[in-house]
Amino acid sequence: MTQITDSMELSVYSDIYKSAHGFRPSLKNVTQEDFDRAVADSQETAAREKAEKQEAVVKFEDTVAEIMESGAGDYETAVRWLREAEEDEYALRDIEYFEWSQGLPYGYFKPLEIN
Repeated sequence: MTQITDSMELSVYSDIYKSAHGFRPSLKNVTQEDFDRAVADSQETAAREKAEKQEAVVKFEDTVAEIMESGAGDYETAVRWLREAEEDEYALRDIEYFEWSQGLPYGYFKPLEIN
């Protein structure tokens, strides 16, 4: 097992590991196998998160469509009603927080210019 000692490689390993697991690893006795495993874990995590975001978009858009059918009239009104229903002051003030709370991708509402 080849041990990694280069500080740049250890820094990259730490970043990749954190993206996969949410916390930084111990940097003692890091091997190439550890590095390769961290890369694979990070790729799996990214794919899972992408699928979760896609599912959240579908669910959110279905909910908005239902609210529009129930009388919201338009997309922006339906989104506003959802934000008000959150009963969370941050959801009303910060559209990016609302995106996060719904599991939507960052910047989801930017093309729609919803504030």
